[in-house]
Amino acid sequence: MYRLIGLLISFALLNAAHAQQGLKLSVGEYRIFDDADSYGFTSVSSKYSGQGYQASLNLPYISGYRGKSGLGNIAVKLAYLTQWRKTYIDLNYRQKLATADDQLTVPAWDTGMSIELARYIAGGIGFMELGYSWRNKAQSSQSERKNSLFYAVGGIYPLMKQLSVGMILDHKPTALGKLNRNVTALAQYKLNQKHRLGVNGSKGLTRTSPNWVLGLVWSQTF
Repeated sequence: MYRLIGLLISFALLNAAHAQQGLKLSVGEYRIFDDADSYGFTSVSSKYSGQGYQASLNLPYISGYRGKSGLGNIAVKLAYLTQWRKTYIDLNYRQKLATADDQLTVPAWDTGMSIELARYIAGGIGFMELGYSWRNKAQSSQSERKNSLFYAVGGIYPLMKQLSVGMILDHKPTALGKLNRNVTALAQYKLNQKHRLGVNGSKGLTRTSPNWVLGLVWSQTF
C-alpha cells in the first residue's frame, strides 16, 4: 500500500517525464478503507532534481489505525535519469529506514532497485516500472521475508492546459509477502506555475489489498 501512495505522488506530479532542476515539496493526505477498518495516512515528500539525477525523501505518518497512530517507514530514493531516443529512462534505488512503529506496520530495512520507462504517446505520457525488492531484517526477532519482483504500468493524458487525468495498475507483494494489486484513477490540476493539486482513488484487486484508497496531493516547486 505504501509503495502505491509513493507512486501516486511521483506519477501524479509527472515524475515519469524528466523534470526541470530544482526542489519540489509535496504533501499527500489519504484515507484507507479496508473491510471494517478506516484510517488515515499522511505522506510528506521532498525531491531535488539535478542534471541527470534525482534524490527524494518520504516521511509517512499513519493515524487512527486500530486506535493507534505513529510514524511509518521513512524512505530514501536516488535516481539516475537518462534518455534513449524518445524514451525517458530512470534507474532507481530505494531504501527504507525501518522507522515504523511495529504496532502499525512492519519496520522494514528493505532495499529496492527498478527501471522506469516513459514516453510521450498520442499527446499523453505512457509509463512502466519493473523492479526487485530485497527484504532485509530490521530486527533480530523478525521472521524471514521473501524477496520479490514488482511492477507498475500507467498513463496520464492532458484534457486541457491545466488539467490531466491518468490511470495506474500497480502490483507488489506486501512486506509480509502477500499479493497486493491495485488500479488507480487520478487527476491533476495546475493551479499556477508553482502549485499543483491532485486527487486519486484506488481499488484493491486482491484480498490482501485495501478495498479503497482515496487521496489528495498538493505540491509546490521552488
